[in-house]
Amino acid sequence: MNNVRPQLRLLNDEQIEQVHAYALHILSETGVRVDSPSVVEMLGETGQVRVDERCVKMSAELVKSAIQSAPSTIQMYDRRGNPVFNLGNDRLRFGVGVTALYYQEPVNDNLELFTRQHLRELTRLGSALPLYDAISTPGIVRDVPEHLGDLYGSLEHFANTAKPLVLLVSDEHNFAPVLDMFVHLHGGLGEKPFVMPYFNPVSPLVVDSGTLLKMQVAI
Repeated sequence: MNNVRPQLRLLNDEQIEQVHAYALHILSETGVRVDSPSVVEMLGETGQVRVDERCVKMSAELVKSAIQSAPSTIQMYDRRGNPVFNLGNDRLRFGVGVTALYYQEPVNDNLELFTRQHLRELTRLGSALPLYDAISTPGIVRDVPEHLGDLYGSLEHFANTAKPLVLLVSDEHNFAPVLDMFVHLHGGLGEKPFVMPYFNPVSPLVVDSGTLLKMQVAI
């Protein structure tokens, strides 16, 4: 059997080190805007950052320490507790997603508001396709009261696949209730993790208050 695996490498080791050095310089001299007063205060109390109003500047030593303390891989499980893959190891993982507001009907190409039924069907489709490793939140449910959309959507997400979930909750204030719902249905989420909350900063160099609130809840 042919096990040849082509590789595409755009940067050599020296260039990678240069990018890393530039990143350390930007974090220490330009800093990151942190849109949460409580998080800015918490970071300032560590004595390891410089705070200028909402701008937080981190030393290279602090960033290196954080990188070294983070695990290089994370074992992911399915909802039934079976190990399925490691995050890391320079492997790409693919999944269904993410957060559509409309659904394009494949029979006639009509656009429809994204509904619970659409989320249910797309989650089941992704679950049935063996080369998809995880299921991201396929869309924002819009046929229920707006303040309940995240809860109904996450329930359908949870119920219609055993694969790992990449969870996106649009309203940060619904994030804790969604996790509480999962704990109620499944039990603890930490021992054999199958839920990966979707967090991301805002370019350039901004961590918004909603993302920070979700991070505080998850951590």
